[in-house]
Amino acid sequence: MNFSLDYIDEVTQNDSVSRKEIIQLFIDNLPEYLDELELSFEEKDLEVLKKSAHKLKTPLFTLKAFSIINQLEFIELEVNQSTPHKLVENIVKELVFEIKSLINQLKSQITIN
Repeated sequence: MNFSLDYIDEVTQNDSVSRKEIIQLFIDNLPEYLDELELSFEEKDLEVLKKSAHKLKTPLFTLKAFSIINQLEFIELEVNQSTPHKLVENIVKELVFEIKSLINQLKSQITIN
């Protein structure tokens, strides 16, 4: 999983307390956004699926998690063109795994520093 905390370090001026607080915000909020994405896919609510994918991109841009962002953008484009299909389903499953992995890596950043 490729991501970077460089922007957070820059914004916090490497203050470890502020850094941990911001990382904790990601840890707290990403699961909620991910749950919304999963539920909207399961319910085949295409409008919410598209919005959920878009909403997840903002925090991931901050973390420079571009591989996940690319998958979210693909979902947005596919939802505009058609109903969810097997490829989108596979991407959603992969995203769930990758974002949960990212959250675990963020948790380790809090305990390391």
